[in-house]
Amino acid sequence: MRTYNFQCCDCNEKFNVESRYLVKKENLVCPNCSAKLSDDIFEKLKTAAITLEEYDKNHPDVTMDENAKHFILNIQ
Repeated sequence: MRTYNFQCCDCNEKFNVESRYLVKKENLVCPNCSAKLSDDIFEKLKTAAITLEEYDKNHPDVTMDENAKHFILNIQ
């Protein structure tokens, strides 16, 4: 399972959201200061998370618990 790590640019709060919860959200809000990610950026992020979840479902031989067989992605 993927975990997305965020840091709010308004208050510098760091927080995590698991993929299974991210794809069900309507928006992304900082738990500390309530700053909201813009709707258009959130929708793109959500689409990417859904696509990665579908990839995981279609490639059960690749798990997050073993060494990566494809690529490692770190977005900053």
